[in-house]
Parts: sequence; structure tokens; C-alpha cells
Amino acid sequence: MGCGDMSLVDSTKKLLISYGLIISSIENLKDQLKNMEYNGLRTTKIDGMPSNANNLSITEIEALIMISKKEVMKKNLEKSKTIIRVIDRGLNSLSKGEKQVLVGYYIEGKTWNELSEIVAFSVKTCNRIRDEGLKKMTVSIYGYLE
Repeated sequence: MGCGDMSLVDSTKKLLISYGLIISSIENLKDQLKNMEYNGLRTTKIDGMPSNANNLSITEIEALIMISKKEVMKKNLEKSKTIIRVIDRGLNSLSKGEKQVLVGYYIEGKTWNELSEIVAFSVKTCNRIRDEGLKKMTVSIYGYLE
């Protein structure tokens, strides 16, 4: 790997850090798709052209663009849901302590001192647990550890 390449463990960290943002993205995409359904294309008007929620005629190109945007959003929604399922499966494969440390540090943004109090281990032990948990998560997500 070149010096610019990210390791799989680093990719795993990035996924964990992004967890909350991905969940927000899923909710936002659902809302946007629901809004598109409500404000989207309606049946055609008397002139045969599709219309929008305001009953204004839109061109075929505008209709195709709207449909294309909707399909991209649906694909992004499914991709985000898949990423969350992969992360959740990885977290569920960890020991209770590993899961607490990884969720607390990467997803909830707790400090090492806060985590140390929660799990009743020293900061040094929390770091060791994190390292072991990250390796397990990486194998769970990517199938191997480089």
C-alpha cells in the first residue's frame, strides 16, 4: 500500500465515526422521497403533458430528471441502510466491553476518561479493548485484516 492508502482498520474507524451521520442521512432521504411522492408528478393534463403538484405542465425532460433524481435517492437510501446493517452486525459480534468502548468512543464521542468510568477499566485497558474490537470489526466488515 502507498502512503496515501487508508488501512482497513482506518476505514472501520471512519465508518464508526460516520454512523450517526449515516442514520441522519437515511431519515433525510426517507423524508425527501416522501416529499417527492407528495409534490411529484401527477396524472397528465388535458393537453397530454405530465403535471406537477401545482398542476403546471412539465416537459418530458423535466419529468425524466425528476424520476432520475428519485432513483438516485432510492439507491443512496439502500446503500446507507446496507452500511448501517454491516456496522450493526460487526458491533453485535463483539464482546460487551468491546462494543461499549467502540460505540462510546467513535459513535457517541465520549472521552477516554468518561469511557474508563463507564466500563470500569483503566484508559490503557480501554485502548487495548478498542484495538482488539477494531480488528474484529474490520474482519467482520471486510472479511480479513491486512
